[in-house]
Amino acid sequence: MKKVFQKPIKKQIMLLFLPVVLAAVLIIGLFAYFFETNNIKKNASFLTQSMVSQISVLLNDKMMTVFTQMINLSNSPAVNTLLLSESSAEEDFKSLMACYGSMEEIYRNYDQMVDSLYFCNKKGVEVKYFVNDVPKHIGLSLPQWMKKYNSSPHGVYWLNEHRDDVFQTMTPHKVISVFRLIGSPQSATSGILLFNLNSSYFSAILDNVHVSENGYMMLISKDGTLQSASMQNQYCLTLSAVEKLKEHFGSSGSMALQSVTNQRMIVTYQSIEANGWLVAAVMPERDLLSTAGEFKYILLVLVLALILLVIWLSNVLAQSISKPIEYLSNQVIKFDNGDMGVSFQVDAGNEIGVLAHGLSYLKVTVTELLAQVRREQEQKTKMQLLALQEQIKPHFLYNTIGSIRQLVNMRNNKMASDMCVELARFYRLGISGGKEIVTLEEELDHVASYLEIQKMRYGDDFEYEINVNE
Repeated sequence: MKKVFQKPIKKQIMLLFLPVVLAAVLIIGLFAYFFETNNIKKNASFLTQSMVSQISVLLNDKMMTVFTQMINLSNSPAVNTLLLSESSAEEDFKSLMACYGSMEEIYRNYDQMVDSLYFCNKKGVEVKYFVNDVPKHIGLSLPQWMKKYNSSPHGVYWLNEHRDDVFQTMTPHKVISVFRLIGSPQSATSGILLFNLNSSYFSAILDNVHVSENGYMMLISKDGTLQSASMQNQYCLTLSAVEKLKEHFGSSGSMALQSVTNQRMIVTYQSIEANGWLVAAVMPERDLLSTAGEFKYILLVLVLALILLVIWLSNVLAQSISKPIEYLSNQVIKFDNGDMGVSFQVDAGNEIGVLAHGLSYLKVTVTELLAQVRREQEQKTKMQLLALQEQIKPHFLYNTIGSIRQLVNMRNNKMASDMCVELARFYRLGISGGKEIVTLEEELDHVASYLEIQKMRYGDDFEYEINVNE
């Protein structure tokens, strides 16, 4: 962490700010995905349960209609007469015709649902109605059926899809049966009234329900199952899974079961009031989450786009913060290296602007201080030079006048006159008209006057040469 804070500001912002924002984006994305997935599951479960409930009501209505017709027929005078062993042949014939007429009427009213109808009594009298195909055998063993089915207190039984053994045809076909056993093998009057229903009719109802892309409907009873034709083999439930469903007759709900290919299947079921069978909607869990899968990819694209946006914004933010700071840092380095022309002007109304204003003020202050120091130093040097000149001039003047006096005493008036001329010229050039700065030529003339005076004073003991490049 210490090394991070030693990096440039831009990198610090990117290394510290960007991971936090990216983590927040990913967490929000994951939360949104799981939240949406959970909502999809809840909504799908609710819709499936509602759909199964509607199909259950529909099937219950159909089955109750058939059940009511069967009960009414079994309680009709014609059937009761056929059950009585004391009835005459004429009464039996009238009852047979009446029973057949009732069966025919029922078939006409419910021909799409009813496949065939059958009645027989203990005496072997039969009434049958079957129009779909030419049967090769019709009938059943009443004692065997009474022996096999003896658990219902009202004698009513439902059989799920099975091969029709009562109306046997050249091509075996499957039916759903509801029948009523009247009496018992020991009673004086006994018989059976059986309605065979078209299993294809109920299968078509199940087929018309769209559960999911690979989902299907089932009609489950203790003795078997009826699946919609749209079921694919790989999504068929295992026998153990079906047995678990059979434990929930009379109730409704949802559970997860396995298919024969070990796929997780979501089963939503509802009981039918007429016979306690279960209507079940079966769908692969991946179908249930297919919408969530689409949402996942959409969310993934959005998260990636958001990450790119965050990276770009982070870079822009880092650059907007670090760029003026880098600019000020470079200007400070230049200023420290002696560049007094640098500018600290930054167009910002925040703390960086305050810092830039402070640096600009500091630059002005330092520049003024340096100028003041320079002026004071120049003034000090000038004063020292003037003081030195003032010290030199009286001695030089005194010595020169003394030399002139000596030349006059020696009656060397010409040399004395020349020395006076050079002395006057020396002081005239020294004054330089009050100027502080003179040309190099004037300064050389001034030096030459001084040296010429010294030459006159010391004669051959003093020699000089002025050598200055043009």
